[in-house]
Amino acid sequence: NRIGEHLREDNLTLMLVAGEHVHELQEGLNMLMAYDPLAVLVISSFSDADSIALSPTARNKLLYFNRVPADSLVLGVAYDTRAAGARMADYLIGLGHRRLAYLSSGMDSSTDHERHQGFSARCAETGLNQPLLFGTKGFTYEAGMAAAADVVARLDDLDAVFCAADILALGLMDGMRHHFH
Repeated sequence: NRIGEHLREDNLTLMLVAGEHVHELQEGLNMLMAYDPLAVLVISSFSDADSIALSPTARNKLLYFNRVPADSLVLGVAYDTRAAGARMADYLIGLGHRRLAYLSSGMDSSTDHERHQGFSARCAETGLNQPLLFGTKGFTYEAGMAAAADVVARLDDLDAVFCAADILALGLMDGMRHHFH
């Protein structure tokens, strides 16, 4: 891949640690720190990921991507997810939709919470009712598909659904297609 090629040209190595739980991330961080890396990029929207900043050896090497870390001394790169939620409400309202819903991941995710806040706030600013809130159990295709039954049960109350993540939207659309075919 191109990133790997560029890193190798500069005599750098990319290492990946994946985990679903913070203790797995902490174990991976401990292993990474043994290599004395230049930086550790944290790609997670879950608030539990903030706890890895508590590691004194890693703290000055961490860079959170797509989230603002709780520790103000740790760097983070993020876009305005509240504004993104508001823009999605504007888009749906511009298409004429008035009975909106939000499909949440149901996870403790700053991205999810902020998108929902921006979406709901814009609905309120425009005089619409608060969007119906549907919850799932994760940022997965399967969670979106499973949510289709709940959304279908409330179709008379809504005309558009904004999903916390693309993968949820894909699952929701397929789940609804399956329901009607």
